[in-house]
Amino acid sequence: MLASNEAGTTGASSALQEVPGTQIRPAQSATPPPRADVIAGGESVRPYINDQLNSRLPQPLPDSPSIVRWQSNLDPEFPVSFVLAAGNRILLQGPGRWQLFDTEGKSLRLGKLGAGDVVMDDANGVFYIIDPFGVLEAHRLTDGELEYSVSISGGEEWQRSFYARRSQEFAVASFQREIQPHGAVTPTAVTIDVEDLGNPLQIEQQTVVSSKQESRLYYEVPRVSAALLGQTLVAAISNELLVTAFGKSIRTRLLGTFAAGPLSLDEAGRIYLLAGHDNRVSLWVLTSSGERAFAFDFPADIPVRPMPPVVGYSHQTYFTTGESVLCLSAEGKLQWRKTAGAAVVGLAAAPSDEVVVSAGSDLAAFDSHGERRVIHTFKGDVLKTPPAMTRDGDLVVASARHLYRLTASRHH
Repeated sequence: MLASNEAGTTGASSALQEVPGTQIRPAQSATPPPRADVIAGGESVRPYINDQLNSRLPQPLPDSPSIVRWQSNLDPEFPVSFVLAAGNRILLQGPGRWQLFDTEGKSLRLGKLGAGDVVMDDANGVFYIIDPFGVLEAHRLTDGELEYSVSISGGEEWQRSFYARRSQEFAVASFQREIQPHGAVTPTAVTIDVEDLGNPLQIEQQTVVSSKQESRLYYEVPRVSAALLGQTLVAAISNELLVTAFGKSIRTRLLGTFAAGPLSLDEAGRIYLLAGHDNRVSLWVLTSSGERAFAFDFPADIPVRPMPPVVGYSHQTYFTTGESVLCLSAEGKLQWRKTAGAAVVGLAAAPSDEVVVSAGSDLAAFDSHGERRVIHTFKGDVLKTPPAMTRDGDLVVASARHLYRLTASRHH
């Protein structure tokens, strides 16, 4: 899952070499931050909900079981992986495809997707995709039509593992991928590009002609994971973590003996990293200065799936093995492990210290003690996505055949 790698980062950009490394070290004091606030107006804008990738649902769950407000038919030939919701639109992401809906379940448009996620930007009235050639495109939320495209360095051989917009700038973390199986060359390049769109934005023939590359960081390592809090972009490459100023400059290099896996961030900027070392996988929780609050080594019989750690509002973390769900306390102790009753396809943390789980035909919530309650059972259907949430607190989730919107039964 995560292979250990003790080799240093070689052939990196001069910017990397100019920043001295800081060794990851145990924290002097490991007191968890205070409970996180619920951010008003938060939305499910990308896979794993938000730029921090911590899978936090932005509003409390209804106390009572939910009912289906509507369901919309899907093409079973179009597999789905994630549901997103922002403003008055819902988006489905699947391998190679995206599909746009209004909040009443009407399909507005579908299109092709390359090697990268969909990201919604309600403030600018668009959503972003990576097209099959590695180009970043902005499509209108109203009808899904192409608004403009921005060419990023590299083409279809690059996986855009994370990208985000701040003001007029995009930061894009990418790694080379093998297009042809058994190719002669093993991809070993990672870049973090920052593209300035220009102000004002100038578009000709649906291409931003005012954009220019503002900076580029280059590394000879195989993969990169990244997440963003404010202007702080944290990238995990091989055996180090880069804390950057939105990808334009490196603030801190955190070094250790580990193989970096997926990561997420909490509201205090702490880093939750799946780290491979000594033939095992651990959760490391770190400050941005490299102090490690704790390391939890998953036992061999708990093969957790490699995904950004789900971080609850009280800083507990959740993982799945595929058949079970487990919860670690904010101090890094195993609180509980429970069977989900079916294959788990996704998790999300709720402000009520519950974790919502899509597994089989059930959308269910486990409380802080691991007690399970069913939010809704989709009889005769099997869920394929984690849950997301609309701005008015309804849950949206999809199977292979249907997109569902759930609402609290007391609303009706």
